[in-house]
Amino acid sequence: MFWENFYVLCQGKMKKPLQVVNELGISGASITKWKNGSIPNGANLKKLADYFGVTVDFLMGIKAKSESEQYEENVITYCKNGKVVKKQLSSEQMDMLITMIEALR
Repeated sequence: MFWENFYVLCQGKMKKPLQVVNELGISGASITKWKNGSIPNGANLKKLADYFGVTVDFLMGIKAKSESEQYEENVITYCKNGKVVKKQLSSEQMDMLITMIEALR
């Protein structure tokens, strides 16, 4: 979960993961470890969370971006061409999307 969140956040800033770790003084070798399921140490998690303006819990996939964030029903958020996109779906579209995602598992 960490790697996926980190990668999407990098895309949102239109930066490659290596650029981000270099800016923060984190070893570039860490990227390979993270892709393979490793998790950054506490200090690096904090640096990354601060850099992206999110909580460590969000970065780890534990909680929402902020405690006060409210989610709208049937709204999806995704990254396309380096930009975050929100889209309102009908209930039928949401059901279809969930079915497709589950089929991919």
